Amino acid sequence: MFRAAGFLFFLIGIPASAGWKISHFTIRECKRLAMNSDTGWTVVFALNSTCPLSRQYAPEIKRIVSLSSRLHIRFHVVQVNDTSHDSLFSFRNSRIALDEQGNLADRFHLNIVPAVMLYRGDPFACFRPERVWYQGAIDNWAISLGKHRLQVTEPYLLRALDAAEHGKPAEPAFTRAVGCYTETFRH
Repeated sequence: MFRAAGFLFFLIGIPASAGWKISHFTIRECKRLAMNSDTGWTVVFALNSTCPLSRQYAPEIKRIVSLSSRLHIRFHVVQVNDTSHDSLFSFRNSRIALDEQGNLADRFHLNIVPAVMLYRGDPFACFRPERVWYQGAIDNWAISLGKHRLQVTEPYLLRALDAAEHGKPAEPAFTRAVGCYTETFRH
């Protein structure tokens, strides 16, 4: 219980009552929160320090975070199944959350790292699948583990952010992430 409260304090900067968990929200409470929630955007990057592709994407994620000043965007890095923070994933204007058991990754359906989710509102307050604007690969640089393109031809996340800025749906709204399965890292 202390871990959940500490996690929330670290994540959003306010202390939470002991025992609070994301799953404690009822459907009715989620609907109320979703209706009254802010209109900002949240980008959640799912990474793991032992996945080589997560480490290779760190410079690109840093570039994306530094570019995105147009919209009110919150950036979060969820280190899936990691037990300690990796400084490689510390990006300016982003928050890091350790997801030691993979619970957040499961809840957000991010079962491959690296992956990204663009969400309308705050998925940590109350996750509603219909508010996911885009989910999947950051871009098409990676073809498979150990194999990549020389140049990105499909910047999926950047296109989704641009679509969000103009109030249009992301095209595509979902892509298959390439990388390491989070099940591989379970303790």
